[in-house]
Amino acid sequence: MIVDCIAFKNELVGLLNYCNKEPRALFRIAVEELKAWYLGDLAALKFAYPDIQQDILDNYVQDSQIGTWEILAEAVYPGGLDALHAKGKRSSLVLQEKANWTKNICPHLNVEQNQSPSFLCFREGLRRMAI
Repeated sequence: MIVDCIAFKNELVGLLNYCNKEPRALFRIAVEELKAWYLGDLAALKFAYPDIQQDILDNYVQDSQIGTWEILAEAVYPGGLDALHAKGKRSSLVLQEKANWTKNICPHLNVEQNQSPSFLCFREGLRRMAI
């Protein structure tokens, strides 16, 4: 399901009007999961997974709502998504692999170089709140 992120964010912001004391809040939407933020930093992906399938990354459009974790699996998992699905789509192996991506990619993410629009919006929102 494709979500109109701007309309959804406006609804969330509108809810603040119903608070007795309006809290300081920042609403940001990670489009297509946090994996989109990983795919926004190609250098971090390549560092974590030197044998990554570059052709898959070349066809990825930042923050597209098209099954981001599946694209990441195709790019980094040996044998791709089919090999991972062969273990069971909802298996603990799939969840463990997603946890591995987080552990392996996140330490190398560069917040200044990330190309994910939703990540950039999140980063700039945090910076404004820190002032």
